[in-house]
Amino acid sequence: MPFILTISEIGGSWAGRDPVTTIHASRLEAQASLVAYVRNNWDAEMDEGNQPPDEHELVKRYFETVSEGYQITEAKG
Repeated sequence: MPFILTISEIGGSWAGRDPVTTIHASRLEAQASLVAYVRNNWDAEMDEGNQPPDEHELVKRYFETVSEGYQITEAKG
């Protein structure tokens, strides 16, 4: 069953843009895509070059700081 990763701004939209939504073959692939998103956006949003090596900590710290949220859900049907 596919999994959907949705990343959206909390309390609004990015200048009228829809949330980022991607479909993945497994929860593990969706999680890897989330980590890649955070790594790609870290320097613009956080302390440049100061990424924690642990992926769980990386994602946790990023989303505690930015006005974004994410959700990984199993696709229905």
